[in-house]
Amino acid sequence: MFLATLFNSKSIFDRTARLNFVVTPVLLLIFAVIVFSKLYVGNPIECMTPNQFTDDKKQYAEGICLLSTYVIPLEHIPSEIGDHQSLEISYLRWIPFILALQALMFYAPKLLWDSWHCQSGIDINSIMYDIQRICALTYEERQNEILTLVSHIKNHLLHARRRILSICYILTKTLSLINLLVQFLLINYYFGLWKISWEDIDGYGLQAFPKISFCDLQWRNLGQINRFTIQCFLSVNTFNEFIYVTLWFWILFLTIITLINFIYELIILFNQKMQDKMLRHHLKREKQQNPEFSNNFEVVFNRVFTNGISSDIILFIRFIERYSGTIMADDFCAQLLAQHTQNDYVENVPTNPSAYKLLSTKESDRTHD
Repeated sequence: MFLATLFNSKSIFDRTARLNFVVTPVLLLIFAVIVFSKLYVGNPIECMTPNQFTDDKKQYAEGICLLSTYVIPLEHIPSEIGDHQSLEISYLRWIPFILALQALMFYAPKLLWDSWHCQSGIDINSIMYDIQRICALTYEERQNEILTLVSHIKNHLLHARRRILSICYILTKTLSLINLLVQFLLINYYFGLWKISWEDIDGYGLQAFPKISFCDLQWRNLGQINRFTIQCFLSVNTFNEFIYVTLWFWILFLTIITLINFIYELIILFNQKMQDKMLRHHLKREKQQNPEFSNNFEVVFNRVFTNGISSDIILFIRFIERYSGTIMADDFCAQLLAQHTQNDYVENVPTNPSAYKLLSTKESDRTHD
């Protein structure tokens, strides 16, 4: 139900981006809360103490061992306390904060996008809210509103050399991909998860998250220093192991689909053939409903878009389709083509797409002349 709500929510980003910006940070924060609760509220470690230990001494010993536990083979207990310092597991208490930092790294490209896209001269979020309002209007009212919207968007995004919006978008996608690669490599480097095997998972745990450890204790009693080496079970590593094994596979999956999505977005935004294909797809409904438009479509389309169209306009059309649906994107494309026609060839023509027929008349007159 949670994922369904996320994927059905209004957003200008595709599902791959929402997996990076929304789903993954939320999962990481949930994991961080679970580990934090286990470490600082629950019982993260259980140690076998000598019989003479009271409950207070046992609790004290487990608290000390959580901070200075170490892992070595059972037959190699150090003879001196200092011998094991290089083998201590010191990162356990930082795992919740590491998970929270990872969540921030996944969300950071979205924060940068929110600050970057305004450089294009338009407020994407406000326009999307207006588009959602336009969807509830009647057909005539909607066409007039879309006409006003197209005029506003053209002034900022129409020029082929101005690609601020699409560049910021691709840069955001690039940062998401870099974040995935960096996190995947760091998890492999620090936790050694590329060595995963069923023997590791079914046994005492992965090397990065051992479940059996040892701890040295010493305290003064009646003028003597008593030393104890006790064996402990790190129950918190049961959670840590599950979380990071899950993350390893999840980030690997996200990296693959994000890379595919990144290549697809580059092709859509900067390849003229793909741009033409997308525009023709959105104008298909208007061709079916308007015979006059259909008869003159190729002439108008080839004349207006013969040199391609700004990648910012293409990206904005994709935003509209994701946020408000295909019908709204179709109407926007129809009015966009009408605006091109009116500005370049015709004066004082109606604002509906049937005005395209006038271009064909102009072309015929030029031919006779």
